[in-house]
Amino acid sequence: MHQVLPIRQLLIDQCEVKFEDSSELKELKFFLGERIKSVWILQDQHYICTFLHPRLKRFDVAPHEKDIAFGLVKRELLVRTSISRITTDTASNAVTTNVSIINDSTAPVDPNNLLACCFDKPRPIISSVTTPVKELNDYMKFIIPDEESDDIFLFWKNHEKLFQTLSEIVRDLYAISASNTIVERLFLASKNIVTDRRTSLGEEKFNKLLFLKRNLFTLKEIKKTKLNKNEEQSKQRLSTL
Repeated sequence: MHQVLPIRQLLIDQCEVKFEDSSELKELKFFLGERIKSVWILQDQHYICTFLHPRLKRFDVAPHEKDIAFGLVKRELLVRTSISRITTDTASNAVTTNVSIINDSTAPVDPNNLLACCFDKPRPIISSVTTPVKELNDYMKFIIPDEESDDIFLFWKNHEKLFQTLSEIVRDLYAISASNTIVERLFLASKNIVTDRRTSLGEEKFNKLLFLKRNLFTLKEIKKTKLNKNEEQSKQRLSTL
């Protein structure tokens, strides 16, 4: 599912009209670009899955979509962590941590000791609490080594403890189960037709894939017979000339 957004954007970029293009090519590119935008509609899952791929999280292929994805992931994090009190900083728009004050157990200050009266007063201690935004920011700052494998499931397995809530989202969205019994049957029957993890493909599409697989040999024979027939007819026409 994480491939949808970047590949869609690549296709749209390829449809960008250039000055040196012919008028026909410009019309074709414009038509295809608008068609892709209107038909290939992105859903929240596409944004989130793209963001949760460690090599796609910065959205270099589609910078204008990054803020949307960031907002969706942040919202999902807040829902899952069930924080009771969330305060928004107008400057950084970040979630604050819970504050716990530890009482000072030192002896009362002697009023006759003028210097002691000038000592700094105890400050409240801010407890180190992991918040959704902190986890999100840590994920954004996390640097992926160039030599690391592109296996997204391996990445999240290795970093599950570091990004616990994000890992839960990955498990839920990257392994979408079959939607009903019919689609489940199609998955079992399709075998190697769909080799990637299950996606939200519709029943109609699977039926078409199964039809092609089951009738591939017959379709090849029909095509071969038709080609032979056309070739024979062409020879007959040439012989009559």
